[in-house]
Amino acid sequence: MRKKYLSALLFGALLFASAGTFTSCKDYDDDIDNLQEQINTVVSDLNDLQTKVDALGGMVSDVTFADGTLTVKTDKGDFTCNIPDKTGVQKVELSKDGNNLVLTVDGVAQEPIALPEQENVPEIKVEGGKLIVGDKSYDLAVDVQSNVTAVKNNIDGTYTLTVNGETVTLPLAYAEVRIDFASEPKFTEMIDAKPANSSKVEEGIHWATATSAISWDGPKGAIAAGQLLVGQISAVQVSVRPVSYDLSDPSHTLKLVDSKGNYARVIVKATKGVEDGPIHAGSRADANVNVGTLQQGEYALTIQMDETVTKDNIITAFANDVPQNIKYALEVDGVKVTDYDVVIDTQLRADAQLQAEKFDWNKFVVGGKGTVYNELTSTAVTSNAIELDEDNYYIAVPCGTNVMSYMSGAIYDMKVEIDPSSEDDAELKGVEVKDGNVLVAPEAAYGRSYKLKVTLIDVNGNQKSEVVRVKITDQINTVTQLTTIQYKITPGLPAIKINLQKVFEELTAAQAVAIYDADNVQWSLEDKSEDKFLVSSNFLENMVADQDVVYYEDEACTKPVSLSDGVTAEKVRKIHYALINYDARDLQTNATPEEFLLTLTISNEFVEGSNQQATEVIKKINVPVNVVLPTWDEVFKTTNQWTNNTFNTRLTNVTPGSVAKISMDAFEDASTAWGGNINDGIKITKLKYTDNAGREQNAYDTVLPTFGVGENNDLIALDYGKLTAGTNDPVNPTHKLAFTDMTAKAEYAIGGKENLTIEKEFSVKLKSIFEDAKLVYYGSDKKAAAQAKMNAANEILKGDIATDGMTVNGEGLVLELNGYKTVASTDLIGTAGKKLKTEDNSIGNEFTISNNSTSTVDAIQVWKTEAQANGLNDGSLTTGTNKNIKVTGKGTIEIGTSGTITLYFEDAMGVRTEAPIKLTKE
Repeated sequence: MRKKYLSALLFGALLFASAGTFTSCKDYDDDIDNLQEQINTVVSDLNDLQTKVDALGGMVSDVTFADGTLTVKTDKGDFTCNIPDKTGVQKVELSKDGNNLVLTVDGVAQEPIALPEQENVPEIKVEGGKLIVGDKSYDLAVDVQSNVTAVKNNIDGTYTLTVNGETVTLPLAYAEVRIDFASEPKFTEMIDAKPANSSKVEEGIHWATATSAISWDGPKGAIAAGQLLVGQISAVQVSVRPVSYDLSDPSHTLKLVDSKGNYARVIVKATKGVEDGPIHAGSRADANVNVGTLQQGEYALTIQMDETVTKDNIITAFANDVPQNIKYALEVDGVKVTDYDVVIDTQLRADAQLQAEKFDWNKFVVGGKGTVYNELTSTAVTSNAIELDEDNYYIAVPCGTNVMSYMSGAIYDMKVEIDPSSEDDAELKGVEVKDGNVLVAPEAAYGRSYKLKVTLIDVNGNQKSEVVRVKITDQINTVTQLTTIQYKITPGLPAIKINLQKVFEELTAAQAVAIYDADNVQWSLEDKSEDKFLVSSNFLENMVADQDVVYYEDEACTKPVSLSDGVTAEKVRKIHYALINYDARDLQTNATPEEFLLTLTISNEFVEGSNQQATEVIKKINVPVNVVLPTWDEVFKTTNQWTNNTFNTRLTNVTPGSVAKISMDAFEDASTAWGGNINDGIKITKLKYTDNAGREQNAYDTVLPTFGVGENNDLIALDYGKLTAGTNDPVNPTHKLAFTDMTAKAEYAIGGKENLTIEKEFSVKLKSIFEDAKLVYYGSDKKAAAQAKMNAANEILKGDIATDGMTVNGEGLVLELNGYKTVASTDLIGTAGKKLKTEDNSIGNEFTISNNSTSTVDAIQVWKTEAQANGLNDGSLTTGTNKNIKVTGKGTIEIGTSGTITLYFEDAMGVRTEAPIKLTKE
């Protein structure tokens, strides 16, 4: 509720109280209208919120409401809108100050109110949302409880916000992590050579029913008569960011859910991938996407039919009536984390194979690897057209603990044993098979061969055994995962600082000596979306030591370790930190704020047989880098034209009848370290107001300019017609601007990259050309006095303005606006209606007013003057001697009498304002 109105209301109450009446002011309706406007603003703000979220493709992760601000957090940033919690006055206090009453409304003191002459002033108070004057009470405060509710629907994937009865529906954020499919999200048979997108029926998941009990001691155990046997199912690969989030942790519940909320009848398991590739799941990801190795942050999702799937429903369990495969989304801990893209494809009929399929060496894999080599020629064998034997062929496998799989969807289970011919050597080197399908090969076994007996059983119970030879050809590379680095992008684009901890310090003497060249320390980007990282893989892999990357001993990075002038073991073992330097020219076009994985590879180049140069990896270090955007307030600070979250601006560069502009230069750089003028890149992308019908309208003229806000580049032309609607109406002019409150949004793209855009929503308060003009009296000490002095001739001295337009020389009255002053004399009053002009022939920023006859633009005119004092009737102002202002009218003003004079102005746009000042006759 407007405070000025309350003052008038209370004053009226005091005047009429003695007569026992209180006339309710109909202007109170304006406050009800104001309340309705706020509700309408809620509607428009919510609609704008939905538009922003939809346009950016953001997903809502959280909704909070506090202190009248609704904050919607999304993966694209936070969006806010102001929601009026309560409107109306909550507390009114009244105190006496001499002959005046001082009204304090919600802690804000109003203009003093002269006491009426009546002796019995009724008690005035506020209780229960009512203004009570004596024995009368009147509705005062209108409470609007915010009633902000947010309903999360994991099934529909929506977040429904209801505010004051208005509802919008926004997409629900998937989870606190980002999960993307790295392979086709289709669970089908375990295949190798056939394309995964083939429409052949036999590519579905194989299944059959055991006709009788089968004695089987493989990992899946004995088979009962009538048991449903399901073949091996291909895995689906997903990428998870941040990499610190462990999707395979048993505490997480993984499910597949369709769009109707029905869960797939499967058990979902996530198996973490590591650099050397083992997938501990009895299957490997679909071979057609070449995922023999999974990187950090990547997982293989596998499924197992739950107990509700039987031979009678396996065909229809994952399909609808069309029939068509049902599409599922992955759900983690009750939150949908992917789109509905997952398909479970089963065969339309049971398998009916009378004998086991021919054993294919190329389908036997260990730790995701399984290349077959000819012992004599050392060449790879990819064809199964020839018979292979364990003496002349071998499968190359890595060291370590690795799951073994046979890549065929018709296979139900596989068991592996060490062949008796290799048992002694296996025992000597610590090689063993665990759980029937896990090969353990320590580094001591590197370079040696072992024969394995592999027995397969298909879904029809057919069994087949084959002896294969494996050679341990790949050594274990030590992979170190460092703590995630939080990198905040700022306009200055600081270097990426990486804490290498003891990676180099803990190198052995032999390893440190082997790093004899800076090229043996290389950075790369291990991520599927490398075009989204700040810099490209090409940049990383071609960095020049001591230029693009600098190594340091200390955390403060004051003790560099140079590798460009020679690499020694002593140097590299001192390295603890690295700075990767780049500038805006290196930024990727599609750079995004998310987590990426950098890999530092330390290697040694050496010469082996036949003088061929080879590379041995000594150590790999994975460094997760979480790229985040700064907040707006970390990059920019507000100018001195702000009040709380509102930017105050004034009409300028006005051409009456057609053009009115405002400055939107609202922000300054928060740091001087960035070289200044960062704010020149700010763009105003929204400038709106709410009309009387509650509709949100564009406040600008036609389109927002495409330039950024900054020096000489910060003006926006308003829609002159909308701005002055009714101002100069020939029948009932308002002499007011049609709107003065606006909402704006500023955006800034760091490095000029749209994906790295930060934004700020804020309110704008618009002032007319001459708003806030005031009469100020300066004493002989050149300081502003509390009130003007009037001499015996009823004249007020004029002020003498210095040439700077800001300083007052001598004593007298001046007109002041934004610190600029002009003489309060003939230039101001003279004949009523006299027009005043700006010195620079335009209505610009300084507002220095003169009677310059050469000016072509009228700035203001004084359309009325007024003088009030005891003993004076019909008071007005005219020009006195020496251009002083003279108070005229009927009656006599006694010495010591106080009063008020007021000048009423009309500016070039027809907007009227007033400038009062108190005076005392001396």
